[in-house]
Amino acid sequence: MVKRTHVRNEVREEAKYYLHSLLSQNAFPNLFCNSVIIETLMNIIDILSYSLNEDNLHKVIAHHRVPNTNYTVQFVDTHEKRLELFNAFVDFGRMFTEQALMISQTLVKSCIQQYMFKLEQGKRNSDAVRQHKGLHVMWEYLSTYSKTVDVNGASNGNKLYYRTDFADYMISLSERNAAVGFVEGLDRNDYRTALKQVKDDMENAIYNRLSSLDKYKSLQQRRRRMSIVAPVNDKGIALDFEERIAIFDSNFRNGLFKLTAMLIHNMDYLDDNENEMRFTTMGNRPHGTDTPKENVLDRDMVHALTWLPVKMFTTSVMEAAVDCWSWAIVGRPELELLIVEEIYKVWEKVISDRQGLYSIDKPEPSPLAPSEKEELKPKPPSVNPHRIFFKFIEERVYLCMHKADIEMEMLVDLLHKSLSLILENPRAPMTKHISAVGLRFRLLYLTLYLVQSDYLANGISKYLLREKVYHTAFDYFTVRHHCPTQSQNELRNDIRKLIRFFSLVHGEKKFCNDSTTTVDIENVLSNGNYINDASDGSSRTGAPTGWINSLAGGGGVVAGVGGQSTLSRKSAGSAKHTDKTQGTRILSRDLLKKRNLLLALLAYEIERLETFHNPLGRADLQIDQNTQSTYRNWKLYDMNAFSNKAWREYGRLAWSISSDLAISFYYAIPKDSLRNEIQQLVKSNPLQVRHIPEALSIFTVTSDNDRQCETSIILTWAPIDPVTALSYFASARLNQVANSYTIQFASRILYITKPEALILYIPQLVQAVRYDEMGFVRRLILALSGKSNLLAHQLIWNIRTNTYKNETTPDNEMKAKIEPIAQQIEANFKPDAKKFYERVFTFSDRLTKVSDTIKSFPKGNDRKQ
Repeated sequence: MVKRTHVRNEVREEAKYYLHSLLSQNAFPNLFCNSVIIETLMNIIDILSYSLNEDNLHKVIAHHRVPNTNYTVQFVDTHEKRLELFNAFVDFGRMFTEQALMISQTLVKSCIQQYMFKLEQGKRNSDAVRQHKGLHVMWEYLSTYSKTVDVNGASNGNKLYYRTDFADYMISLSERNAAVGFVEGLDRNDYRTALKQVKDDMENAIYNRLSSLDKYKSLQQRRRRMSIVAPVNDKGIALDFEERIAIFDSNFRNGLFKLTAMLIHNMDYLDDNENEMRFTTMGNRPHGTDTPKENVLDRDMVHALTWLPVKMFTTSVMEAAVDCWSWAIVGRPELELLIVEEIYKVWEKVISDRQGLYSIDKPEPSPLAPSEKEELKPKPPSVNPHRIFFKFIEERVYLCMHKADIEMEMLVDLLHKSLSLILENPRAPMTKHISAVGLRFRLLYLTLYLVQSDYLANGISKYLLREKVYHTAFDYFTVRHHCPTQSQNELRNDIRKLIRFFSLVHGEKKFCNDSTTTVDIENVLSNGNYINDASDGSSRTGAPTGWINSLAGGGGVVAGVGGQSTLSRKSAGSAKHTDKTQGTRILSRDLLKKRNLLLALLAYEIERLETFHNPLGRADLQIDQNTQSTYRNWKLYDMNAFSNKAWREYGRLAWSISSDLAISFYYAIPKDSLRNEIQQLVKSNPLQVRHIPEALSIFTVTSDNDRQCETSIILTWAPIDPVTALSYFASARLNQVANSYTIQFASRILYITKPEALILYIPQLVQAVRYDEMGFVRRLILALSGKSNLLAHQLIWNIRTNTYKNETTPDNEMKAKIEPIAQQIEANFKPDAKKFYERVFTFSDRLTKVSDTIKSFPKGNDRKQ
């Protein structure tokens, strides 16, 4: 960069060429976010702007030293050449800053803000910042960058685009200034006491926030029970909930910035303990300066800075945490590895605590069986804080590709722990809610991008990481998803992430037959018994026990895996009697089949979400053609060319991976050959799908040549919704299995359904008596009438109504069946309930007889009179 300002044009052009070669291909992304380089860039711009001053034009000293370096900048002779050189270097600086912001926006902001603090502390006045032209250029570009950069413009896998909010940048700057002022007022010996006080304040903010949240939830429950706004006497609850939460979040954020400022100012250059562990990074310290030494207080502050935000895992707190982490890395580069190691442990803590992307899915109330005590609204997990956290992890991946092998090893280990081979719904670590689809496939995109790149060494770890990507992607499709809960912009971004992941998976075809992948598979098969171990383990316990669980250093390898790994049952059985080469071909072919299956699932999911995003096909809401060209072409040419045999094979493959995936696949893709294959698998193996309510409809569907089906297993099936249960009472008239088992199961489901939900289905329940040849519906109605007086009254009223075909014609056949039921319900009433029933129906009879009284009068004035 210094030679880029040389007085000779030949030297400038040569320096320009080398700078372009070094930076244009983004081969060393860590250079764009290096604090020394960014500070040097701003200093050179400031020096060149100094040369434009007319008073400095004819100064005798024509050389100016670049601060913190051994290099000098020589000024050219004329003002015109100086201005031309200044403009050219400013353009280069803007290009450099744009690339840096694409890689790590938070780190670049931290570098600029930290340099401002250095200037203020060095000169002890604010004029140094106001007069620094390099900072002016950076501020100007940051303010315009947020308005011009398209957040959705990223198409290359090694670039990240974010919309920078300049207002948030200035707020963060003010918070840092306040924290620096707090630390400058402290004595070095008071740091330990101040650290304890700051941590206590943050713990109090966490406690107050949780307490306020509990009060707010209890207030909401009271309002729902009373159906009106409940009177509130407590002034603390009367205060607006959002304002209280904002206050607690602000207190917690201030504590984070104070911790960071204390960490940066707690530099120890004294070698008072030779055995103290030191973390250093190359190229981050200015020339000629000593490297500060890590001490015990540093480790305590780093631990508090990284672990406390997890206790208040909110969007506002995580934004501040990421800013503070970047600020600490820039301010104390010798602690970089210590900081990122703690951050990666925090990510593991989030996984173990089941927060964010790893939340446990909450059961959502069904609109087919509503309850007065529950709100009919979705319950999405809070993934926004995790999305901000992952943005930081994503930036670290791209920064350390050419920077440090040790951090890359930590990241690979973290990815192993973040993904899983488990596909069983109750045990799967990731939430399957549709609101987290963007974050899930963003994580999978990053992992698969690393697997396909040359940054990871070939071996079992890389091969297993690819397996986990596929299984985690399949895990999302093991449930049937409903309406998206995201906003329109969020849904649009999620669709883009799915399309990007689709394009990356589409490129997997060349890796399935690639020589490096073949070497990986041969390493897996080198023992000769791995295939047998995996196959035998899967057949006995449903979990492969061979090489998958013996990965060295591959954290996150679980003890149980639903289904099989890349080995399908057919592949594993064939490989038992083949050599290593044959086994390699089988695994490669199996991986290719999984790739095609995943592409089909992704294509239908993208199409489904696009329907919600743009149901009317508006041109302004359509995603640009360049982004989805691969997806459109594959769906148009490749997917439409799938034969019926191929669909049947993909159905068997989905079943071998997970029975949940096969059932979801059945409903997702309307292909007769696929559905017939899955139907046969369900009928042959009902025990594997009886935990899936949707699978019962597949199990009970029969064809002309399949009238006999063993249905006793239905009695142990998972509960279904009331509408489906009612349909089995009339299944004799439909193309379904109908016998005592199905009707017993339907009766049990309706009996355990809440009475307030059954009121909606009383007409259908009473009509089911018409086809009740075994008496199950009659016994069910009598049992339900004993659970709720209101339900019993509604049943009697509906029974009386159904004894007539119209206003005057009675239905004798139906009357003979249902009148004894009504009489039995009345006889089963307790004395108090019987009196209440008589009062209610006496009054209702008087009301209904009004119509019968005026019926003889003609309509018009005579009836009115």
